Amino acid sequence: MPFSRYPVVTANIDPFYQNETDSFQTNTFRPAMEAYMQDIAPDPNTSLNIWAAATSMAKCEVGNITCTNIYMDGTHAFDTTGANALCKGELDMAWRYFREMYINKKRKITNDFINTTTPVFPVPGKAHVLQFPDMDALMIPGGALSSNYNEGVASLNTFISDNCTASAVQWSHELAPRVRRKK
Repeated sequence: MPFSRYPVVTANIDPFYQNETDSFQTNTFRPAMEAYMQDIAPDPNTSLNIWAAATSMAKCEVGNITCTNIYMDGTHAFDTTGANALCKGELDMAWRYFREMYINKKRKITNDFINTTTPVFPVPGKAHVLQFPDMDALMIPGGALSSNYNEGVASLNTFISDNCTASAVQWSHELAPRVRRKK
């Protein structure tokens, strides 16, 4: 189990794990997070834990299957000794990847919990209603982004070009000489 390979620093335990009497932590968050951390692979035929994924992302070049396979099983995740050791920079990057994946999953679990258990209700004495929108839906207007690399590059280039053109038009307008009218 990857959890047992790393020492626990009690001062750094995620607050979501600290309250064992809270049903959200024990029944919702912990099982969902631990299941995710043990297998984050999108392919059900592949197993990849979060430590191995973070290490592979930090250590291996994109498309280097040989390197990725070394870290896939997790035995060399965050390794600091031997032939597959990571240098301090690679360890730092692996930690950043791990932290980002962990925080994103934590946010998703919390958001799903709020949206499935919290009813929309009025705020007493106010003309407002509390709502907890799905942040993923707000971040990507019109649905998911294209997973096609060429479409993504074309979209980004169009975005940049449109913004440059808009800036040039605005600057041209703002820097144009002003005509003074005689009184």
